[in-house]
Formats: sequence, structure tokens, C-alpha cells
Amino acid sequence: MPTRSMEATLPFNTNALVTETDQFKHNNIAVYYYYGNIYSKPLTTDGQYEKEWQMRISRLIAMSGDTLQLKDGNIYINGKEVPHAPKAVLLYEIRSGAYIDDFPEREANNYQPEPAEEGVLYKISLTREEANVYSNRKPAIKSVRRILTDTYNPDSIYARECGTGTTNTDNLGPLYIPRPGDTITVSECNRKLYANIPGIQPGKNVIKEKLYFMISDNWYGAEDSRYIGFISESKMFGIVKE
Repeated sequence: MPTRSMEATLPFNTNALVTETDQFKHNNIAVYYYYGNIYSKPLTTDGQYEKEWQMRISRLIAMSGDTLQLKDGNIYINGKEVPHAPKAVLLYEIRSGAYIDDFPEREANNYQPEPAEEGVLYKISLTREEANVYSNRKPAIKSVRRILTDTYNPDSIYARECGTGTTNTDNLGPLYIPRPGDTITVSECNRKLYANIPGIQPGKNVIKEKLYFMISDNWYGAEDSRYIGFISESKMFGIVKE
């Protein structure tokens, strides 16, 4: 794992066995190809990142024929809420009467308490299991609750459909994922959704491949389909067993 996109499910610098396949299902952890920015290199003279083909890994949340919605950080597929992965890393607020010095090692740079009325307050990324451990430390820890990020990002960085309102990391859609044979119209407002599909041009297009929507278990720490759009079947590589 070269990045932290799937923590804590697949921790950074651990190895994962990938099985090459052309059969993908909901909830699969999948590896795919993406022509994306090289963030490790300096910007070019025109202020852009260089790009290259990369292998990325995320969880397959939705596919052609599905309607996906992200609402207040929760996932809905065809109108039904789908729980986050058991080890998905989400954002929590912890109010404590004392300093906490045993947060997960991956959060070592985020141990920055804020003053509170009584004690201190932390905003930190945890799995649900980790959050429950701290929640059970009463009365030292007063409360633990999931919160949404307050980081501002402009709508323009997200892959979105036209006319669907404000889009951010926690809110998207409803978004219908086209099937092969469907006709779609690509314009400036939805171009990021379709940018990685081979042969797609501005204007009307007929979808030729099955499409997938990928989201990483590290909810706030990955560049997935919320930012880069649909992944076409020809760019899917394989799956990882949990």
C-alpha cells in the first residue's frame, strides 16, 4: 500500500495480494488504472501537475444502473443506506477531561487538542471500533461523536452531475450511473464524471462500457471517484480479499 487511501483496512506500507479479474461486485476492494496527477513532482511552468498512468485502490461502492447519493457523510445506493466498511476511517470529535496520549499511531501528527469548557477537545480520524473504545472511557472522556469535515473546497474540484446542488466530500448526488447503451451529454459542469472513460467527448455520447464508482475507506484522505469520476470496466484490474 503506497498511500493511506485505504487505512485502516489496508494500512500504509503493508502488502496486499491482488487477484486479476473481470468480475466485480459491490463492496469489492478493487485495483484500477487512472491517468492522474503526480503529486510527488513539482508543478510545471504553467502551474500544473505532470500526469501518468497509476494503479489505485478503493472500494467499489456503486456501478452502472445504480443511483448513488452521499448525504451528510452517509452512503445510499438506490435509496437504501449502505454502512461504511467496518474499518473505515471517519472524523470524530472527542471531549475529554484529560489529555489523551494513545491515539492510533497513524494519527501521530494530529494530536492537537483544543481548549474546551472542561478539559480538551480533539478532532481526529478513527474507525468506529476505535471511537467506541474511547467512548467507553467514562468519566474521563465525556463524549465521542462523529462529525463532518469543515474544510472548504470549491465545488469545482468534485466530479458531479449538472443541477444536483452543492457537492462536497460528504454530499453528492443523487447520481445515476449510466449503463452501456445509455446516452449521456457531457458539458463543463459534469465533465469530471466522465473524464476517464475512453473515447468520451463533449456533447452527446453513448456509454460503451460498464462504469464503477470507487470510494476509499479513508473517507477524508483519498482522491477517489468523488474527485476523479467514473472508472470504466476496461481500466479495472483486480480485487483484494479483506
